[in-house]
Amino acid sequence: MASIQALSASGVAPRYILDNLLEADPDTCVTIRDILNFKAKLRDERLAGDTPIECLIRELVADEDWAFRYSTMDDGHVNFIFFTLNEMINIAQASPDVILINATYRTNKYNLPGIHFMAVTAVGMTASIGLALVANKKEPFYNLAISTLRELVMGDAHIEVFLTDNKDALHNAISEVYPGVP
Repeated sequence: MASIQALSASGVAPRYILDNLLEADPDTCVTIRDILNFKAKLRDERLAGDTPIECLIRELVADEDWAFRYSTMDDGHVNFIFFTLNEMINIAQASPDVILINATYRTNKYNLPGIHFMAVTAVGMTASIGLALVANKKEPFYNLAISTLRELVMGDAHIEVFLTDNKDALHNAISEVYPGVP
């Protein structure tokens, strides 16, 4: 079971896990269903009764390599989460000239709008510097995402330009948090 757990944690598909087990022991009695059941058990243990978003927050709190911020509604449901690796903060602040922002919709299991922040580095590469999941694609949530980017990641770094998809609410939020930056 340790090999199933290790391969699952690495993102290996169940059929390839079975191939690996059969290669190691051609007489194994493990089936795809056994692997799927074990993966479901691991997921349930990891969630510990929480929702996946609550589990993500719990794991971000426990891992000092991440900077994050979240907010909840009155009923306790998460309506905003922004997270980034601490090492990406240094990269973003070292290369603040061009920040790319891509807002996507209905691309995750929960249909939450996602806002992906990237920086163009000094050598012309792009680096992912943050991700926000928001409750909806209205201006207050864009404003919260942009202001969190500024507070957690960019600080006082001088941004020359934002490149975004053509979303009015996103443009308005950028103008409010970073007046004068195109």
